[in-house]
Amino acid sequence: MPTAGIADYWILDVNQRQIYVFREPGLEGYNLEFILQEDATLSLIAFLESEV
Repeated sequence: MPTAGIADYWILDVNQRQIYVFREPGLEGYNLEFILQEDATLSLIAFLESEV
């Protein structure tokens, strides 16, 4: 259960060249989870105008 209130959590898998993204924390974990490939663009929740 995410209790720290972290709205946007990323795990970088450098071996597979992927980013695991977890968003929308809830009582049982994160409600939104997805995997992005190396050519994807990702926006930060706190700074939507910024892209990585």
